[in-house]
Amino acid sequence: MYEHSHHDNKMACLEHSSTVHNLTQQKKELQETYEKLVEDVNNLLDYKDSQPEVNQKNDAENISVSVESSMTKDVEIKKLKAVVDQLKQIHVAQATVIRNLKFNHLKEKEKLSSDKRTLEICYADLKKEKDDMKKEKDKLDCCIAELMKVKEKLTMEKSTLASCIVELKTAGDSNKRKLHQIKAICDED
Repeated sequence: MYEHSHHDNKMACLEHSSTVHNLTQQKKELQETYEKLVEDVNNLLDYKDSQPEVNQKNDAENISVSVESSMTKDVEIKKLKAVVDQLKQIHVAQATVIRNLKFNHLKEKEKLSSDKRTLEICYADLKKEKDDMKKEKDKLDCCIAELMKVKEKLTMEKSTLASCIVELKTAGDSNKRKLHQIKAICDED
């Protein structure tokens, strides 16, 4: 999700950069056209000032042509200014979008950093619990080993006691036989 939004942000920035570049080129072209028009008007005015008055009729025609060209140039200048204003507005809007994208990126980066710290803490806790459980297991293994030794010892004692019981039974049986024999001898007398 983060990579997808990061990719989208990069693509949006590239589109904005391309648009800014195109608008900057248009602005330069318009600025050059504007400067050329201003230069033409200045040249026309300079030329008019340098020419001696030939005749009033020519002057009147020149003035009307000059006024018409001046009006045409004024219209072009107004159009150029409108385009420049529009370019400025687009530039401001793009700056706002870029600023917002950077802010969102920083916010997301901070959230990821916070999540990473939380995961590291959880990992440390789990590792500690694992170590504690390993210690408990080692203790239990020691207890089991001791119990096995005790069981083995008890098994040996049990077998020893069983042998003793068998010997005592055998001795008891032998003593009973002897007692019967003695009793039988005593009864005969």
